[in-house]
Amino acid sequence: GLSVSSQNFGLAVQVKDPWGGNCVTISGPENSEVRKWYAQNQMPVLAYSALGRGFFSGRFEAGDEEGAKQILDSYAQKGYLYPVNMERLMRCQKLAKTHGCTVAQTAMSYLFSNRMNVFAVVSTGNPDRMKESIRASNLRLREEEVNFLENGFF
Repeated sequence: GLSVSSQNFGLAVQVKDPWGGNCVTISGPENSEVRKWYAQNQMPVLAYSALGRGFFSGRFEAGDEEGAKQILDSYAQKGYLYPVNMERLMRCQKLAKTHGCTVAQTAMSYLFSNRMNVFAVVSTGNPDRMKESIRASNLRLREEEVNFLENGFF
């Protein structure tokens, strides 16, 4: 039979449970061993909130908390609007410029550049943004770039 695990996974660290229903996340440094298990066992991960509920949409700049509050809904603010993610957004913006792609594409490529068997769940009301996310599946980041996004160093 088919087995799949549906976890929150993406570049955005889920600091608090946005919905208050015991959401499970495998994002962030505290879950690196869990991600290693998923990679070793190739258990498919259906990664919801792959762009942190819009945090990595590219619609606001790193450090612009007021701009973020205008874009992100209350659930995204509760779960993701924290300094750790603003730092990751800043690094994502730098790497996006290096690759000549968007912030959203870079954040999506982060998922596909891990060694896990990941299927990203993203949504948008904008067809162009969906096409942009799909194109991200062609971009693979090097291991040192993944480390840079996660930790701030190559």
